[in-house]
Amino acid sequence: MVPGADFMARMSGAGFNVIGLDLPGHGESGGPRGLYTIDGLIACVSAVVDWMIENYNSNIAIMGSSLGGILCPYLAHGEKRIKAIVAHNVADLKEELPLVIPRQKLLVGLSKPVAPLLLKLNAPVVPAWAVFDITHVWENPAYHRLWRKDALCVWWYPASTIADIFLNPGPKPSLGEITTPILVVDGEYDWIFPVDYCQRQAAKFGGHRDFEVIEKAGHELPVEHTTDFARLASWWLKERLALDR
Repeated sequence: MVPGADFMARMSGAGFNVIGLDLPGHGESGGPRGLYTIDGLIACVSAVVDWMIENYNSNIAIMGSSLGGILCPYLAHGEKRIKAIVAHNVADLKEELPLVIPRQKLLVGLSKPVAPLLLKLNAPVVPAWAVFDITHVWENPAYHRLWRKDALCVWWYPASTIADIFLNPGPKPSLGEITTPILVVDGEYDWIFPVDYCQRQAAKFGGHRDFEVIEKAGHELPVEHTTDFARLASWWLKERLALDR
């Protein structure tokens, strides 16, 4: 949507072999729109890791932004062959959800008592705007308008997906149990994942962890601040992965 904002190409240009994985039910991946589970994602990531080891080497990191940033630490915990994580914002899905607007608190409060039932409901009944504030995703209003017209975007989620990610803490590790080295990056003006929240969660990880803030940036770091984010991520990954060679 944004000319010149190809984050994966920037990482490739920095010397990495880059594999882009759309979540099941998202982007160009198949499956019912928005339907996935963390266990299912771990299986997808493991398949990609198998392919990368066969075709490249075992010096593998995982990177994600926004929802991807939230999920990456949990996926790395489930796939032990991953050696480093770059997460653009993080969240504690077991103990401290990032509830920054009243409707998020209301949704979680009403849904928690019936979470076991919701885990079985695969109908797309939860609008994306109820889960996060879509008005604060982009700094540039023109990009927001393009995003709203993108046919690949998911605007409704099955209740089972929301329940598995946000309402089912039992099977998830605590952040302290996640020991894969991690870089957490946040935008100075990210209203969806405020710096103080992400910094607090980053301090919980059980292994090596670094926290960096990109100044004067909002939520869409890979797209609206591509150069700064790619430079920071590539520098950190080269340093951390080199320790394992």
